[in-house]
Amino acid sequence: MRIPRVYVPTQLVENTNCSLPPETVNYLGVVLRIAVGHKVKLFNENDGEFLSTVIFREKRKIEVQVEKKISPPEELTLKIHLFLCFSKGERMDYAVQKATELGVSEITPVFSENCDVKLKLDRIENRLRHFRKVAAGACEQSGRVGMPIINCPMNFTDVWRKDLDQASIKIVLDPRGDKVFSDFSNLRRVELLVGPEGGFSSEELSEAKAFGASLLRLGSRVLRAETAPVVALSLLQYLYGDLG
Repeated sequence: MRIPRVYVPTQLVENTNCSLPPETVNYLGVVLRIAVGHKVKLFNENDGEFLSTVIFREKRKIEVQVEKKISPPEELTLKIHLFLCFSKGERMDYAVQKATELGVSEITPVFSENCDVKLKLDRIENRLRHFRKVAAGACEQSGRVGMPIINCPMNFTDVWRKDLDQASIKIVLDPRGDKVFSDFSNLRRVELLVGPEGGFSSEELSEAKAFGASLLRLGSRVLRAETAPVVALSLLQYLYGDLG
């Protein structure tokens, strides 16, 4: 049986016992039907990844012995903060999932002029919890140890008024852009802004340029909102990161 690999926010310390959180208990106990004596790999971004053994199992409680560290917390050679404009339903989930697989360190959902998604406060909180679950699942599948930070949403204008990383290159994807990735060299920190289905307005692009952002195009074709970040992140990781 393949050893399941599960993200847990709980602190993991070698040679200690650990009670798993309810969501993990439900997944391991109900979905995987794990039993006492079974092995499981537990990981998070702070402590790394550990081989563990189930030592206690009840309907609502699973306790494991954390045994051996397999991997330390990961060090990313390229730090990418993805500002991702909201899109509807599964398209946003897909973008969050693939961005996590492709090694982004941080994701901030964004409301822009052409976004067709409007959310009240309670729904925003629910969506953030959902996005974090999507990211955790992507980490489990991809072998990634660290989960990206997923921030509270902000409006497009507020992106440029927040305390941006001064060491980062700021890139806005747009088919009208005058830059391509080969115009940059030795990128190590990137803040990447990807638009909604309707793209960015001329006013938004002017504002981005006024704050020092570069407008970048991805070839001659117009990509879907959920495809564009995957292509851009793949190119970034291939050219400057750990892909390829």
